[in-house]
Amino acid sequence: SSLAVSTWFRLPEYMERLEILSRGSAFRLASGGVVASAHVLAPWRFPNYFPEEWVKSVGPEHTRYFLERRSAAGVVEACTEACAPVCHADRDAAVLTPIDAGALDALGVPALDLALGALDENAALTVDGHNIHDAGEDDDL
Repeated sequence: SSLAVSTWFRLPEYMERLEILSRGSAFRLASGGVVASAHVLAPWRFPNYFPEEWVKSVGPEHTRYFLERRSAAGVVEACTEACAPVCHADRDAAVLTPIDAGALDALGVPALDLALGALDENAALTVDGHNIHDAGEDDDL
């Protein structure tokens, strides 16, 4: 299984319930946080990635974030809500934490050890992610 993040939004003047805004891979850090792409967590900050006019109407006040453990087939096995992310000022990276501090352990996803010097310079590295298939999934909360 792998860790994913999903961003849900609701514009109160147009929508009755939350809908999916974006999804992407995430990685648990030994520090207790989770790192993911900022364009997944805050797409309104990336107009070149998301040129649709309506995305400009979405902001942090309209969004909720969820951490998901997904099977190899992309099915959500467990999830927990996360706090708003802290986005890097210049890079497409962000860190977020679950609202419930013990939730990452409950998700059962191991932490990524990013200690400097943990790998030899020419060591092979494999990064696992997930494929999202929306067929049959409910995109509303």
